[in-house]
Amino acid sequence: MLSVITSSIRFHSLRCYRTRPLFSLLITSLLILCVSLTGIYVKLWLERDLPKQQLREAIAKIEQIKQERKQAEALSQPLIQLPAFDSAKLVQTLNTVASDMQVGLEEVSYVLDDNTNQAYLRYRISFGVLSRYPVLKKMISHLQEQSPHILLDGISCSREDIISIDLHCELVLSAYFSKA
Repeated sequence: MLSVITSSIRFHSLRCYRTRPLFSLLITSLLILCVSLTGIYVKLWLERDLPKQQLREAIAKIEQIKQERKQAEALSQPLIQLPAFDSAKLVQTLNTVASDMQVGLEEVSYVLDDNTNQAYLRYRISFGVLSRYPVLKKMISHLQEQSPHILLDGISCSREDIISIDLHCELVLSAYFSKA
């Protein structure tokens, strides 16, 4: 079928070229022009998203530079100098902050982690409190302001009933000290 169509086109093209050479030259030129314009249009249509893509790439590059700059700034800031191990001072700090905030500590336990592979000592402090959430949050904030080497590891709170304002919370803190 395709060969019949091809033969027919070839026959009519040659006949047109022999009978009217200028007309066939004009038709061929117009056909070449149409194909060229179609190619240019397709190329422009495919490249229409190029500026948007370049903008997205530039924004991504800027975000990457910002992220790298933040990481570099974080690395350049001085690390916390861990204090020497002093359990009495830690207990005193915890009790002072709790009494300043008028929070009673219940069942306080202290455990020194025995991990020789780390460059620091970790002292775990677990205790319970009965207090309101804003007071408890403020107490933890004050404790970390006074001793930045103390971090909150976990907190678990519950209420006796829905009407009760006070929460009973179990807190786990870690205090980090230098080994030297």
